[in-house]
Amino acid sequence: MANRNRSRKSGAFYRKAANHMKMKVNKKDKMEAGSSRQKQHDVPANSCTTAEPHEEEMQQVHFPAKQHDVPASCTTTKPDEEEMQQVVTEELPELSDFTNADESFSDTSDVEDDSVRNIDTMSIEDGLRFWALSSNAPHSSVNMVLKLFKKANVKVPSTAKTLLRTKRNPSSEIKEIGGGQYWYRGITKCLLNYFRTKKPSSTTFSLTVSVDGLPLHNSSSMQFWPILFKINELPKAPVMTAAIFCGLKKPDSIDEYLGPLVKELNLLHSNGIKINGELITITLSAIVADTPARAFIKGVKGHTGYASCMKCTNNGVFNKESKTTVFCGINAPKKTDEGFRADNYPGHRIIPTPFLQLAQFDMIRDIIVADRLHLIDLGIMKRLLLGWRDGKLDIKAWNKQQIELIDKALDKIRQPSEVHRKQRPIKYIKYWKASECAFFLHYPAIAVLKDHLPQNVYKHFLLLFCAITILSTRVYKQKWPLAGQLLDKFVADFPTVYNERYMTSNIHNLQHVFEDVDRFGPLSEISTYPFENMLQYLKNLLRSGWKNLEQAINRLSELDEFEMPMERSNVKYPTICTKGKITTVHVRENFNLQNNDKNCWFLTKDCCIIKFKSTNTETVNGGRLSISGQKLAVKGLAFSEPFDSSELFIFKGNIESLENYRLELNADFIKCKLVCIKGITPNDTMFIPLVHTLI
Repeated sequence: MANRNRSRKSGAFYRKAANHMKMKVNKKDKMEAGSSRQKQHDVPANSCTTAEPHEEEMQQVHFPAKQHDVPASCTTTKPDEEEMQQVVTEELPELSDFTNADESFSDTSDVEDDSVRNIDTMSIEDGLRFWALSSNAPHSSVNMVLKLFKKANVKVPSTAKTLLRTKRNPSSEIKEIGGGQYWYRGITKCLLNYFRTKKPSSTTFSLTVSVDGLPLHNSSSMQFWPILFKINELPKAPVMTAAIFCGLKKPDSIDEYLGPLVKELNLLHSNGIKINGELITITLSAIVADTPARAFIKGVKGHTGYASCMKCTNNGVFNKESKTTVFCGINAPKKTDEGFRADNYPGHRIIPTPFLQLAQFDMIRDIIVADRLHLIDLGIMKRLLLGWRDGKLDIKAWNKQQIELIDKALDKIRQPSEVHRKQRPIKYIKYWKASECAFFLHYPAIAVLKDHLPQNVYKHFLLLFCAITILSTRVYKQKWPLAGQLLDKFVADFPTVYNERYMTSNIHNLQHVFEDVDRFGPLSEISTYPFENMLQYLKNLLRSGWKNLEQAINRLSELDEFEMPMERSNVKYPTICTKGKITTVHVRENFNLQNNDKNCWFLTKDCCIIKFKSTNTETVNGGRLSISGQKLAVKGLAFSEPFDSSELFIFKGNIESLENYRLELNADFIKCKLVCIKGITPNDTMFIPLVHTLI
């Protein structure tokens, strides 16, 4: 921390020095930012001195024209805590196997989605543009490739700016507001651009908006505050960028920052928008953000304040032992939209927010607190793991032997191909991404923790596990009220199981999760995972520390200008693919079976556990695919409290007790894919549904 403070101070010194001495800026950086004629003193002084990797060192990023698929359980994330932002691989050599793993926890199969890119149908120029944009190639690299094409007498544009149609003066779209620079692109422009070559499949769009801060550089406090949104009716449509603020801190004026958004949303709500001759109705469904960003945009006390809860009137108290604000008790009277607008809650509101002017928007119910990434995966699950491992929750810490046993158990897990990030050992919890915490919560936790937690602590954890599992998919919708009761009991028992001093705002907010899920849908649909993916994409667009906002505008405009031909795949499930000895059956979208250890287990609709073996090339029963497998002969309950595990289709069985004969069944008789968690003995194997595959 001391080194970080010193670096920030020294960075501020050099920024001031650069401003006074009018230091020369690298010509290449100017070209990458666009041919803006903005004078140097019009740009924040530190943006020209930030030390960043050279363009050629920037890693490849995903082309955002494809949607980041988000499963029922969770997806990819940017680290939200300072402790997760930097991993020193020199000190942790074992981490080298994990640092290049895909960060997403998305559930995607080997079958491409509805929009299949076919570069064979593109012209040379379009193919070059597709390569440059999909690989985030710097202009210098593109120029080299273009020269080679020219040398081969191939007719292509002379420069990258001409090829990619880069904006010539992005600074003209930027205005100065309190604390930095602001580029408002607008929801209308985003929608018209996305649908310029296709018709919307729905006449009503409900939008979910997200606001968050994004640090840009390690050697500077320069940051983005983008306003992002997604269309709930079109889950495959990408997250879109409505605006970006760039400055050394968050915006000084909430009115200047959010005012244009509120004005446009009200206009769209009243008049709708015409897209390709069709009138589309636009509504704002919800706003989702992490805790500090929620407090900022709502103009209320932060999470450490006594009256900071955004859903109820439970006031926190200062705990002298932990020196934190704790929230005890449950079922406090709910806050209401009318009460918030009338400022009836002393100490809660600080300043008026432009969101008060939104038409038909509930300031209490429509601002979500049940964001699983920040609240559940990082805020609860990671905190519990650190507390159990290190003894920070007033229970005995795990010894070295216990940690080794847990790590061995995690290492034996063969993660399904739909899970893209490898589970790291328990000793690296400090560096776990939110997706790793989510996978651990849904699958290994109930198996590996049973022998390493006191019985009362394990039973208490089962309340959380069952509730989050139920709230993660619509399949359990009838049980959602039960999940709310389980979370209430988890919160109420927390001071008894651990200590009252650990009753932070995250624990308190668990009792409000059911309200948000019941109003908006399962946790996956109200998560910030897709927005965090987009934040990281925006960060990766930058090639230097010079004119950050102009660079982002240029890269986004280049993507907007590219009209890529799409080909409908029209995949009819199930499908079969054979490569060598591996047979893959794509049962449904984002659900595949293979005859290997990690993808072979599935559950039938009559709750039989089957190990997939093969499939017949001939179809039966009117064209339906026939799947062959062996049935697990011995299975039972994995737990009986707070209810039988079979209610969640979770079972424990003997992995070696397979019946000798093979069953043949139709693919549409499959209930879900199973994650196999092996225990110490074959009898201790647990089979847990892969949440997003449940039907």
